[in-house]
Amino acid sequence: MNTKELTKELMEKISSNYYKDMKLPTEDMLMEEYGVTRYRVRKAIQNLVDIGSIYLVQGSGMYIKESHKDSIILSNTQGLVTDFPERKVESKLLNLEIQEADNSLAQEFKCKKSTPIYLLTRLRYLDGEPFSIEYSKYNKEIIPYLNKEIIESSVFNYVREDLGLTIGFADKVISSNKINKEQAHLLGLEENDPGLFINDTVYLANGSIFNISMVLYNYKRATLFDVANLK
Repeated sequence: MNTKELTKELMEKISSNYYKDMKLPTEDMLMEEYGVTRYRVRKAIQNLVDIGSIYLVQGSGMYIKESHKDSIILSNTQGLVTDFPERKVESKLLNLEIQEADNSLAQEFKCKKSTPIYLLTRLRYLDGEPFSIEYSKYNKEIIPYLNKEIIESSVFNYVREDLGLTIGFADKVISSNKINKEQAHLLGLEENDPGLFINDTVYLANGSIFNISMVLYNYKRATLFDVANLK
């Protein structure tokens, strides 16, 4: 069992209220139950911490948080599919093109001028309802191939599983603004309605920027969740 499979197994048990005392078994118990190494258990546990499913209490154990399954986990860099594991996430590709990086794009990606950059727009649905519009850019030298099939499933899963790349962290800027006529039409809203915007700059574990996105969320459906460290 790999880390992804172990994480998924634990998430499913958490979602089904399998752990009645709201506490996970110890590392040793999980190692014995699933026949995996301590390293793999700790990686899976960290994944659950990162998406806000559990929290650790020093000297006491691993505790399950109250459900935030209807929220966007701000600290999660794994993508919308991971944010909503129990919901139906779908994507519709609206535009895909390749553009050579000008001075502005080269500065954003910290890459050479004329580096090929994928530009794409997709409309994302949650349980069949329009949830967000994503305007994304990918460095083609790092992500060499994208097509409609990949974009309409999960780009981040493709990056991790097919390309074998490790996603590190993301810088996020949250803002609000009025939406335009086209955005309103796609989201089933009215022109000049409020919009929740999250701008992401996403890095691989080696520090390379591979993705820059601006995501507009439907204000009627999106809520945000994060954990504040008060240490």
